[in-house]
Amino acid sequence: MRTGHRDLIRDLNRSLVLNLVRERASLSRADLARISGLSASTVTAITASLLRDGFLTEEGHAQGTPTAIGRPATQLRVDPTAGHVVGIKVAADNLTATVTDLAATPLGFVTIARGHESGPDDVASLFDTAVSASLEAASVPASSLFGIGIGVPGIVDPASGRVSNSPLLEWAHLDLARLLEPRLGHPVLIDNDVNTLTVAEQLFGAGRGLAHFMVVTVGRGIGMGLVVNGAVYRGARGGAGEFGHVQAVADGPDCWCGRRGCLEVVAAEPALVREVLALTGRLVPAADLGGVAQRDGRVSQVLANAGAFVGRAIAAATSVLDPERVVVSGEGVRLGSAYLEPLRAGFVERSGNGGATELVVEPWGDDAWARGAATLVLRELFHPAHLRDEGAGSPATSRGGATDQLARTGRGGRR
Repeated sequence: MRTGHRDLIRDLNRSLVLNLVRERASLSRADLARISGLSASTVTAITASLLRDGFLTEEGHAQGTPTAIGRPATQLRVDPTAGHVVGIKVAADNLTATVTDLAATPLGFVTIARGHESGPDDVASLFDTAVSASLEAASVPASSLFGIGIGVPGIVDPASGRVSNSPLLEWAHLDLARLLEPRLGHPVLIDNDVNTLTVAEQLFGAGRGLAHFMVVTVGRGIGMGLVVNGAVYRGARGGAGEFGHVQAVADGPDCWCGRRGCLEVVAAEPALVREVLALTGRLVPAADLGGVAQRDGRVSQVLANAGAFVGRAIAAATSVLDPERVVVSGEGVRLGSAYLEPLRAGFVERSGNGGATELVVEPWGDDAWARGAATLVLRELFHPAHLRDEGAGSPATSRGGATDQLARTGRGGRR
């Protein structure tokens, strides 16, 4: 255990105990002391404060460790109703917002249409509307909120939490957190949307318990989230994961990024819609491409070619990064077997580690992305940056306002 100021140690130990109980669903005090390395008296004091503040409940009896006088030890569990968080997925034409409890269980979803907001006040008003509507949908009072997590397509500066560049949203150098926190009255944490989905996979999904895994999202764009040694890797400037802009075809079509032949411009949904239109003369919405492919061999071949490009690119990435698992997700999963089977075949064809890396597909939609954004707040509550050893890699670590507010909430219970 680290040493330092007494109050910091108290917070570190409190976070450690809370996270251990969350990870293992339930623990006795004796097991907590054994696993954490803390003394029995320290565990007793910390769990008493967490019970008092409403984060833990005590119920039943553990099946394992008895107490010193032979009685079965009671179980400690995280109370998922002790508070709530809001998660928001920002897309080109809407916001999807959800409210979850502390177990990341969604309690209600809303979708709010957006246009081209002309200034900071319009942007703040849009998010204010989304938060209010999601709370109403979930029948949750604003007073129970711990914070708001937001997933944004594009590059988020890990040092400041600013949206450095989001071409899809036409935002650049927008300090969204500092804009929204005074308006919303709660801590706001922001990250790239694929990273938020990756955090959700890490805490509650296919990446749970894995130290090294990748999330590849396909749909309007193609992105990547990467976990290395248990921490989300964001790169030096927050730009890690721009998977859609690796070259897939030499001298291929021009990409909006200024290069040619990028994976996104030959395998993302807009590219497929354009190719199908050129080939068949039919403008088929991306959501319908999978169904049309079942009846039209030309469309099926377009999807197959694109899926194979993505699978081979994933294989190249796994050859460099050696993850335990690759999770494929995003709205592009709706393209179905015509896209996903060639993707898997392309991955197997080019994999260089003898098939040691598992590839799984998770058909999540915008609601799951919003839930992923909510986990930004939950992770900071249960497993804050000073325990994750992410350093400057976490946008929350160097933007003291939101993190400090969450820390105070965690120490003092519900406000």
